[in-house]
Amino acid sequence: PKSIMKPAQRRTVKMVLCGNAAVGKTSITMRYKEGSFQKFHEPTLAGAYQEKKIKTKTGEELQLNIWDTAGDERFRSIMPLYYRDAEIALLVFDLTDAETFKGVDYWLNELEERVKTDGMIIGRLAI
Repeated sequence: PKSIMKPAQRRTVKMVLCGNAAVGKTSITMRYKEGSFQKFHEPTLAGAYQEKKIKTKTGEELQLNIWDTAGDERFRSIMPLYYRDAEIALLVFDLTDAETFKGVDYWLNELEERVKTDGMIIGRLAI
């Protein structure tokens, strides 16, 4: 009898980008996913979803489920729906706008209060 080999399992990892409006979350997402850059994007409404398959240095295959969230205050009440169960969070701010840096504290507190995952990675990116 032929042995049936199972295909390698791909682990799914949820990643979320948080930050104030117009700091570059969508630009970062598209640059990472597509390798392209556009200077201007339409504002994200609530959240936008992308997937990217990657292979780690150890050979593990991952599927990143990337949620690019809206930074506009009117969407803040629904943001927990997007970052629930996230394993990776990127906090994004604009170095040329001090108000967006102040917003990092808000997003960091939100994630600490609402996301109950050990080992969350939090990066502060500047564009």
